Amino acid sequence: MEQKNKSRAERHKVLLPNEMLQAIRNEDSAWYENADEIERGLQWGKEKKRLLAWVRKEMQRRLTKKERRYLELYFFEGLSYRKAAERTKTEPSSVLRGIRRAIKKLRVSAKENNMVIRRPFHKPKP
Repeated sequence: MEQKNKSRAERHKVLLPNEMLQAIRNEDSAWYENADEIERGLQWGKEKKRLLAWVRKEMQRRLTKKERRYLELYFFEGLSYRKAAERTKTEPSSVLRGIRRAIKKLRVSAKENNMVIRRPFHKPKP
């Protein structure tokens, strides 16, 4: 019974001796990043910002009001098709079709505008 009275965090707490923690080198920790990795992460953040601005602009130019709404609910707010359908008072299949149409239009626009996505963590094939 005593175990049930403890919070979940207390039940799952693991105590390690201080010597064991000090023996772990910073470079071996799960959160360690070297300067190159940090720089690539910062560059990818800038690239994502540029892409998002382009997507927002193209959404206004090329998509219908419904398609924009579906994309915003699904991608930007993280709702499922069903939840997005409830919010827009439509069927989930309509949301899915609207999202597919919108993505297709944005892909065509990206191709027309020679949009290049540079992924810093992606290693090109030799």
